[in-house]
Amino acid sequence: MGAFSLYRKKTEGGDAWGDYLKLCSMGGKYGYFETLEKAGIPNPLEAETVRSVADFAKRHAEELRSKAVR
Repeated sequence: MGAFSLYRKKTEGGDAWGDYLKLCSMGGKYGYFETLEKAGIPNPLEAETVRSVADFAKRHAEELRSKAVR
């Protein structure tokens, strides 16, 4: 879920790489959820995150499929 959140941020013009570097730089200093929060990555166990990422994945898959059919 976190990977899809970063991918979504990247495709929508956000600083996914910066968030990923923040995540990696914390190297075990914090618990899982606090690390995600500090890195700007939404909690993968919240219903809204799941819904949002699933909607994005579906839309993106449909876009890719339509490009492949052409």
